[in-house]
Amino acid sequence: MIWMSSDGSSGGSGGNGVHRIEFGIELTSPIKQDRFNGQEREKELKQRPHAEQAEAHAYRCGNGNVAVPAMWIYHGVLDAYYQMAGKTKTQAQTFAASRIQVQPALLDTGQPGYEIDVASAPAGSTFRGGTRDTFVKPRIDSARVGGVLVTSLPAKEVRERLEFVGENIGIGSDRKHGYGRFKITDWRVVN
Repeated sequence: MIWMSSDGSSGGSGGNGVHRIEFGIELTSPIKQDRFNGQEREKELKQRPHAEQAEAHAYRCGNGNVAVPAMWIYHGVLDAYYQMAGKTKTQAQTFAASRIQVQPALLDTGQPGYEIDVASAPAGSTFRGGTRDTFVKPRIDSARVGGVLVTSLPAKEVRERLEFVGENIGIGSDRKHGYGRFKITDWRVVN
């Protein structure tokens, strides 16, 4: 298979056009985690202490450190392709989806713990006298993580999309409230 970039040019260096890019990011705003545990388990968790609820929503590496799921980076880059594409939004996002991988599956923050974020939000229709619900999430205030992007897209193009994610989209939960922003600290095309 020959992979092409979203602008129609060939993938670049690396023999078959596939790049391995070692990258690092540093948070510029906190990340909230919200790992889903299934509807029944989530209902049960609401009755548990805040610390237990937060831990159930945390992502962890095998070594016990808090992790950033690689899928957050992957989906962020796809969102950037979509938002930056102009009139061909869906086509650009679909095109990029099969041409990017982020490894490993969990990016180690190097931190064993997190802050517990407790927030209240409307539950049900407030127009009809709805109630408020409490949401407990693990929050990482600062961290640096690194991983490997494997892509057949031009490295410069992917970096631009990842920068866009860090500045405008974010990763994790509550992105629309400014959480999960980051900057690229390392970028090395290995092949």
